Amino acid sequence: MARSARIAAVVVSGLAGALAGAAEGDPAAPAAARLGLAEPALEWESVAVLESYPPQFVAVLRAEMPTPGWTITVDSVETDPPAGRIVAKVTGRPPSGLVAQVVTPARVRVHLGTLPVGRYCFEVWMRREASAPYRRAGSFVIEASDPAPPLERGR
Repeated sequence: MARSARIAAVVVSGLAGALAGAAEGDPAAPAAARLGLAEPALEWESVAVLESYPPQFVAVLRAEMPTPGWTITVDSVETDPPAGRIVAKVTGRPPSGLVAQVVTPARVRVHLGTLPVGRYCFEVWMRREASAPYRRAGSFVIEASDPAPPLERGR
């Protein structure tokens, strides 16, 4: 029954890249002389729909890390449906011990819960250690929608 709900995501890499350098709580910086797109630190991979009623959603995100064994944990998720905003904060933790220097993907599952129908700006802030400030890692526009009408389901 939960499979009838839908959520779609559009990666807004320009927004994620343009904002990726800002750290949370940074004092006012000098005015920029140039503006360009930066690669987001986290990429949208997929969305999982939990078997529940009402349906609950889990965003699966991926980051390319410098070595195998990195873990990314969710510190907090704040949703504000009237404002159309979801903010997740995550922390990446390096492996302990010696590991090969090979770029390897690490994944994190961000539980979004139940969402009312609508569009949301989903911001993900990441830090590389518990004492570091969070920095924007990705911004995504996601849309939670009603199930398809009965006539469209058969197509």
